[in-house]
Order: sequence, then C-alpha cells, then structure tokens
Amino acid sequence: MRIKFSFIHLFHPIILALFLLLVSCGNSIEVRWDRSNANIKESHPELNVYIENSGSMNGYMCDGSEFKDAVYDYVSSLSSYCSSTKLNYINSEIVPFNGTVRDFIWNLTPSTFASVAGSHANSELSQMLTSIISRMGKNSISLFASDCILDVPQGKADDFFRITQTDIKNAILSKVAKDKDFAVEIIQLKSKFIGNYYGTDGTTVLNGEERPYYIWIIGDKEKIAYLNSVVKLSNIQHGYEHCVSCTTPSSVSFDIFNEFSKTDTKNSDKGRRIKVNKGGNGYTILIKANLYPSLLDDKTIADLTSYQTINPTIKVVKAETIADKQYPHLITLNVSSNIKSAGEMISISSNKLPQWAVDSNDDSGTQIRKHISQTSGIKYIIGGVCDAYSSYDNKASIKFTITK
Repeated sequence: MRIKFSFIHLFHPIILALFLLLVSCGNSIEVRWDRSNANIKESHPELNVYIENSGSMNGYMCDGSEFKDAVYDYVSSLSSYCSSTKLNYINSEIVPFNGTVRDFIWNLTPSTFASVAGSHANSELSQMLTSIISRMGKNSISLFASDCILDVPQGKADDFFRITQTDIKNAILSKVAKDKDFAVEIIQLKSKFIGNYYGTDGTTVLNGEERPYYIWIIGDKEKIAYLNSVVKLSNIQHGYEHCVSCTTPSSVSFDIFNEFSKTDTKNSDKGRRIKVNKGGNGYTILIKANLYPSLLDDKTIADLTSYQTINPTIKVVKAETIADKQYPHLITLNVSSNIKSAGEMISISSNKLPQWAVDSNDDSGTQIRKHISQTSGIKYIIGGVCDAYSSYDNKASIKFTITK
C-alpha cells in the first residue's frame, strides 16, 4: 500500500508547539525588579525613660494595674538591648530616679508621685516633649509614658487644643529640620484606673474602669527600627491597642516571588525577574520584605489601607507577619488579567492622622463615664506630630515593573 504524506502532517507538531507557546505567553506576565538589601543595623542606644507624674496619673498606680505590668515589661526588655538606661519622672520639670527599673515601676504609688519635685496640678504636654527632645543625643532613645490628657482651661477646648497641636508640631519639626532621621512612635494601651479623674466638670471617682494611656518612643529611626525588631510590640504584657509612627522615608529589604515561591533567572540583585502564570483570579505576586525600617507595627502592617498602588489593576490583598528572620513580612498582590506593561510602586503607609486617634478623642473633657475609653485632646496631640511630617508622602516604597 502506498502511504500519502502531506506537508501539513509534517509540520503539524511544530504548528501545535508554536500555538501552545503563544497561548502560554498570553497567560503569563514577567516581573522585574532590583532587589533591596536595606538591612537593619544592630544598635545599642542609650535609653532615657520618662514617666509623667502629674495628679491625673495617680489612678494608674493602683496595685495590679496593667500600666505597671506593661511599662515594667517593656522597659526591662528594651534595656537588654541598650547600652544604658536612665530613669526619670517628668511634670513641670525632669526629676532623675536613682535605682533599678523594678523599683522605679513597682514602687509607684500616688504618695511617691506626690513626693517628687515639680508641679503635679497640671502638665503641659508640649513643654514636656520639648524638654525631652532638648536632652537627646544622636545615640539616645527616649521612652515617655503618659495619659496624654489635655486640660481644658475655662472650657475653651477648641482654641486650646489647636494651639497645643501647633506647639507640638513646632517642637517636633524643629528637631526634624536638623535631623532627618528623627522619628516618633506612639503606642496606645489600656489599664485599670482606681482613683480620682479630674475633668473640667469636677472630680469623678473611678474604681477599676479601663482607661487609655500612651507610650512614646522618640529618637533615631534606625535605632527604633532595630529595637522594634528585637522587642516586638505584640509581646508587651496585656497587649496594646494601636500604634502610629511618623518618620521620613526609609529603604526596606524585599524580594519578589510567584505563588509557588519559585524563581527564574536571578544571577544578581540587579535585574531580577520571574514569570508569573495566570490563575483563576488574575496573577498572584508575593513580596517578602522587612518593613521594620518603616516603623510600622504588626497591626498596621496587616491593615490593607496602609498600602497604595499606582495602578488600580494591582491590589494588596493580604499582608502579614511571618516567621522569617530575613523577611519577616509577606505581602500578597493580586494583578488583574487586564494589566498592561507598566512600572509599579507600592507606597507603604503615610504620616497622616490615623482613624483610631479620631475615634479615641474626647473634645469636651467632661462626663468621663461617657468617654471612658477616650482621651481628651489626643487627636490634636497626634495630629501635631503628623503635621511635623506632612511633607513626606510615605514611610517606604517597593518598586517593580510588569511586562505582559
């Protein structure tokens, strides 16, 4: 029998292979980037601790208060990574304490507070911050614990709060203008409060209700980043509620992977690339990073509103802290099937006033039982810090290019 052989039969496998190649190319994208190695430097700064001891703080000095537990735990942990620790009370003046951290925290009582020099009747937060900042060197970090309550003189809350906001902005801005590495981190915590609460409508006796208080970490951003990486806020006894940080932009370490954590040609840190195949819901890109230089806490890292992208077809769908020493943070991106070749930048957080500060604010200074979880004027205090950094759009960024 004579077999007929056609040209089409000969080239059919080649045509099929080309067809499959074209199809596969249409179902993948290439991601290119330069790997960043902005490693956090180990640092052992001087730690200066300040606890406000005005009369409004007396209620936190009760036995078994979460305030004592948390401050003692946090200060002790930080001290392990600092070259020295100096302890102080602060009100209208700074009063050094000569003793151990344990004695400094655990022996706090309303009577010991009253025995410390200075005015206990009221406190000017902007003046205290100015005093703390003026004593700081490049190798020092300051921790300031306070209820951050702004007294409202003669009921003129709005005017007074805004003046205080400007005073705080000026105190911080004067430092940032001279030192671009200067940063501020404010942590909100809660503790039982037993004692007199002094409001503009008189004195109210509280008996164990939970009240917010705040720990400020002030100083060089690289040193704060290092301390945050070794003494995590999430490990503070009794936990914390919220955290906000204000800082100038920093570089962060990162690398990019596909959803199977496989990579293609990566011979150097420059010009790295991977191919990402299309899935059922577009393309998935994984970014492993160390975001500690941005001074974001784990809760803010997990908050998707902390990230902005240039291209609306690229979205951050998940961000989390993971057990990885080099890259402790994982960001998952979804890239739409409609993506076009483009350069992309993920902006990480901003120095704007966080919503929790607005929600935690009390403008009246009255009827404390109705505002038990709020702080008089805290929106303006944190707003003043944010204002000092308003010219900086974000804390960090991640850049890459997508080619389809």
